[in-house]
Amino acid sequence: MNIKNIIEHTKSAVNLTMKNVELLEGTIKECRKNLRKLNSALMNAKTIGARRKVAHAICVLSGLRTQMKLRQPVCFDRSSSNLCPVRRTVKWEDVQSAFKSRIRTGVITNLENKDPANFLHACASLFRRRITRILKSEIALKVNAELCGEFKIVKGEDEHYEFKCMNTRNMPIYQDTDINI
Repeated sequence: MNIKNIIEHTKSAVNLTMKNVELLEGTIKECRKNLRKLNSALMNAKTIGARRKVAHAICVLSGLRTQMKLRQPVCFDRSSSNLCPVRRTVKWEDVQSAFKSRIRTGVITNLENKDPANFLHACASLFRRRITRILKSEIALKVNAELCGEFKIVKGEDEHYEFKCMNTRNMPIYQDTDINI
């Protein structure tokens, strides 16, 4: 099964679990198995393009798995005394890097935002917290971001979905950099 088929199969399984929750556990196990296959394919990929393609597929699959695991995305706010439930709309997940180096890769998964502005606002606060935590042990970081999304393309009567990605260039962030922009 190729990468595109694995992603399409997982998406259809996710849609089935929306209607039938009993299939959820089996679908999560299958997704985990496919992630292991993709991680081994990542290590065996020879070209940079192949590594990036597999790394992108791993990010998509981890996002789908996260959405299934967090069907009821509720956590508790430990900073308050009453432990009121707080709804999480995004989640950070560390994934295996496509290259053997000091590069770390993290994926922020959208759990329920429909509006891109709300999603980006939630991502910004999560991103700031993670970068601030890392900068406590590092002097400086080089950071770039990539926004990947599934877009509906309509041409006449035809309608199909495609993944599109937009990148930023690498930017240095130092311990004294104000990242509250």
